[in-house]
Amino acid sequence: MIASRIDWLKERQKGIGGSDVAAILGVSAYRTPLDVFMDKTSEITEDKSPSEAAYWGTTLEDIVAQEFSRRTGLKVQRVNQSLASNLDRYIDVTGSDVYQWARANIDRAVINPKIAKTVRLSKPATPCSGRGLMLTTDAILECKTANARMSPEWGASQEAEILAGDVTSEHEIPIYYETQIQWYMAITGANICYVAVLIGGQDFRMYAVKRDEEVIQAIATKCFDFWKNNVKAGVPPAPPTVEDVKKLFPTDSGEMAEATNDEAVLIGEYRNLKEQISELESQQKAVASKLICSIGDRTGLLIAGKKAATYKAQTAKRFSSADFKAADPVTYAQFTKETTTRVLRVA
Repeated sequence: MIASRIDWLKERQKGIGGSDVAAILGVSAYRTPLDVFMDKTSEITEDKSPSEAAYWGTTLEDIVAQEFSRRTGLKVQRVNQSLASNLDRYIDVTGSDVYQWARANIDRAVINPKIAKTVRLSKPATPCSGRGLMLTTDAILECKTANARMSPEWGASQEAEILAGDVTSEHEIPIYYETQIQWYMAITGANICYVAVLIGGQDFRMYAVKRDEEVIQAIATKCFDFWKNNVKAGVPPAPPTVEDVKKLFPTDSGEMAEATNDEAVLIGEYRNLKEQISELESQQKAVASKLICSIGDRTGLLIAGKKAATYKAQTAKRFSSADFKAADPVTYAQFTKETTTRVLRVA
């Protein structure tokens, strides 16, 4: 079981999948382009356990799909294989070795009886060149689960319009799912992707996302550039965050270099801000001292009857590593881990 899971993870390294798209485009709240690059280029030797959210998303997928089918009357079917395309309708792959670089693992296909009674690969089963359908249907389904606090990111359910067969309102779903869905429609050739989401375990909504050629073109162009010029070329994307820098360069080289003009400006700005912060902290401490003296033995102060400031006694218990080390140095040494991190210091 573990070996097959690792094989599956390795297979995902052979192309760009739907869950990679938002990160590559810079619209994911959870991953960056560098995360995707490292996922695609790092050696996989062990299977990491999925997060709680990912686990329950997978576990509840079948329930969400069944509920969508029950409410709409539309029949859905699993597609138990990864779909692959070169998306040559959108980008020029001439002379490249990136054939079938675009991958999709859709949750469900929606049966369209006007096309076929069951969903299977279209014959001939070739990558979706041009606008042909890769499957014997023109509709797919994505099943999602979301925490209750994410509810505002999901608009009003389009269930009534879907049931009436007349969707006129604009769907509103998180952008990182929008990009994934357009990606899947680009690969499969589908005209529409239904989205069913269970929010907070009790709020079921559904949406109809129509194919958008302009969006697909932009996504395909950006993702192909990333695949060809970053992943295949072995060139990491420019690190956009401090965390990415730490991942790329966990240790320093020991070399010092003369600052460029732009870098010198940054150092100057940092120094000025540090001085301002220090001055403001001093002022804050002075005001706090005055406020504490004013409160005296009272619990706090009100403004217009509402609590504005308190100065209350509180008790806390904290683990003393110094005392533990002195009392039992052997055990302390067994549970001490050495970590390395880079620290910015500006002279």
